[in-house]
Amino acid sequence: MKPLLSVILITRNRKADLLDCLDSIIRQSYRPIEIVIVDNNSEVELLEPCKEKISHAEQVSFKFLKQEENKGVAGGRNVGVINSAGEILVFIDDDAVFATGDALEKVVSRFSNDKSLGILAFKSQNYLSKKVDPNEFPHCNKLRNPDKRFETTYFIGVGHAIKKEVFAKIGLYPPDFFYSMEEYDLSYRAIDNGYQIIYDPAVCVYHKVSQPERLESKAKKAMKVENKMKLAIRNLPLRNVTVITVLWSGKYLLESGGDIIGLLNIYKNIFTSMRKLTKDRNVIRKQTIQRIRELGGYLYH
Repeated sequence: MKPLLSVILITRNRKADLLDCLDSIIRQSYRPIEIVIVDNNSEVELLEPCKEKISHAEQVSFKFLKQEENKGVAGGRNVGVINSAGEILVFIDDDAVFATGDALEKVVSRFSNDKSLGILAFKSQNYLSKKVDPNEFPHCNKLRNPDKRFETTYFIGVGHAIKKEVFAKIGLYPPDFFYSMEEYDLSYRAIDNGYQIIYDPAVCVYHKVSQPERLESKAKKAMKVENKMKLAIRNLPLRNVTVITVLWSGKYLLESGGDIIGLLNIYKNIFTSMRKLTKDRNVIRKQTIQRIRELGGYLYH
């Protein structure tokens, strides 16, 4: 019996992109599938267009979860995970589409053939140019061949798949990571619990990288730096926490034009949440750190 596969999308105010994404899911040859849409408090009507789009698809079930607030990336994904029924969870951004009609078949095949596989990272290409964006290539070495399959240490959110049992074993995304670093946090914990993360270019998505940006550039930079420090506090030895705090503080000041007030606000937010961060702190094992080093992964960057 073929396993049920859940495709989870987080969306907000992007009707046209969302419907294109749904088209690419419905055209997939694999069945049965469940589509779970988490609406992060959109200001436009999305439920009825989605129902109409999916209504004629065979062996496709559908859940639409409208949130009363924008829960961000991590919070939205958590809602999708909790409300999904599949053994394998596939995540795709609402402004992306699957490049081929057999992508989900390949996903299920990969997990069926590799029991240690916990997370499958997809290849991401620009929707128009069909080029790989270095920022969406899950390896430190951006010159590495993007057409070769390899084990890696993190994944990119635009397109990936995770066994449901991974969340049952290691927990959900940190819900306060509104934007950025949530994938690294989950990756650290997955590797620490014996799961592999594999990049497989045979499963590919085309990413539109919709504009305009949801957050102002300075706000995104601040959130990324804050979450990088939180990530370190939650998962890494104290020496890593210290080095990351210094390096990323300097990085923020350099990229923000010396925004001291912004950096102090970052420190204030971290101090305010320190009790919870300390409670959640679970330093990954030395063997895990060594494995990340062997695979060329990020421990300071």
